[in-house]
Amino acid sequence: MLVLPLIRHGSCIGILYFSYSGSGACLNYDSGWVCVHNGKFNYAVYGAYKQKKYGKKAKEYHLVTPVPAGQMPDAICIGHWAGPNKQETRLFTGIADVHLTPDLHSPSNYACAGTRQQYHGTADPNIIVPGDCIGVHFYDAQKGKNDIKNGRYLFWLDAQQIKQYQQYYPKYPPGHPHHCLIDYNKHYAPSGNSLVYYFHYNIRYSPTTGVAEIYPEVKFKTNIKRVYKTKTGSC
Repeated sequence: MLVLPLIRHGSCIGILYFSYSGSGACLNYDSGWVCVHNGKFNYAVYGAYKQKKYGKKAKEYHLVTPVPAGQMPDAICIGHWAGPNKQETRLFTGIADVHLTPDLHSPSNYACAGTRQQYHGTADPNIIVPGDCIGVHFYDAQKGKNDIKNGRYLFWLDAQQIKQYQQYYPKYPPGHPHHCLIDYNKHYAPSGNSLVYYFHYNIRYSPTTGVAEIYPEVKFKTNIKRVYKTKTGSC
């Protein structure tokens, strides 16, 4: 029996879905593609598959939050960043799998428990707390252009901390210096060669079954332009 995690409105998630375009992070699957996408969960759509068309009519269908166990939704509406100052809501169909994006928890010193407690529930888009869904806008030196990636924010390092991190890596000591809060109101934020760490889902062929699957991983980006907090919305 299919058992999905409890996914509530506003949760950071990764979805595996079937596509015919193959744009983004995708793998070949039969005559089409299977792809992964990260974002912020708005709602799930049920009982609409027979229509085979969603578009603007999606709001007329039965919307369920959280995703109930035992039934894969026909579509999922998520919020994500498609570019700088460009957040979109998008309705994904052909859902094959969906998972909550992992997070860091105490007693890990990187979990930033104090910051989370102090700023819990803040709606200010300029204040980003570990655990928030985000888009990281950065310059991709390999591709020679700006890019943006979606995920769940963890922490960031400034230039001095990066030097210390490299000194101890991979066996850095517990409590290694790092920044938890991002506050653009006070200009307390990563930029340039800072490192921003986040969780997200990637896609691969399972090493045991050979079937396409999504898996969580911690990533970091440098050449930072801006970090954006993701909002909820409607598709």
